[in-house]
Amino acid sequence: MAWGSYAECPQCGVVAHGDDEIEQIFGFRYGGTKPQSWCRSCRSSGSGSSSERLSVYDAADIWMSSGMDEDYTFGYSEDELRRALN
Repeated sequence: MAWGSYAECPQCGVVAHGDDEIEQIFGFRYGGTKPQSWCRSCRSSGSGSSSERLSVYDAADIWMSSGMDEDYTFGYSEDELRRALN
């Protein structure tokens, strides 16, 4: 795998090592070359209710520091995140 030998979910912190464990816990995207950013458990749970949702400002900081990756929008639109950064 080109991405690396481990993956960590930014939501719950679960860490998977090696291709088989990463695929089982995270699944892959980009033609099987990069693990999903969140583990399957966090993705399937809806990633938190409104009471647990990150603020738009925290989400914007994480999104920006992650290279504006679409997997780190935390349910906000890119326009909302850009406005929060200003």
